[in-house]
Amino acid sequence: MDWEQVLINTGVVSGFSAFMVFWVGLAMWLRVDANKYGMLGWAWSFIGISGGPLALFAYLIIRGNRSVLEIVHERDALLAKMNCKDKATIPDPHSKLSEEVCITDRVPNSKD
Repeated sequence: MDWEQVLINTGVVSGFSAFMVFWVGLAMWLRVDANKYGMLGWAWSFIGISGGPLALFAYLIIRGNRSVLEIVHERDALLAKMNCKDKATIPDPHSKLSEEVCITDRVPNSKD
């Protein structure tokens, strides 16, 4: 058995596998991010599989400075409320919605 060839083949397979994981991960991220910005996620996923890093650059140029959909902010607020079930909350002064923020850390008291 030629161990040098085995090592070369192992390196090629490992490199190809890592490249494919990156490629598919990129397509998945494009889908999620495009949906978040109100674009067709499935289309960007297909473009990501087809074009890889070139699709990423095209997406970032086309996306530009679009704002995140309001529904994403509502979802994040609901998730925050679910995570704050048993914790104290205060109103969020930076929110356009009537959201509340969890108080997770106790403010140190000067008497402690």
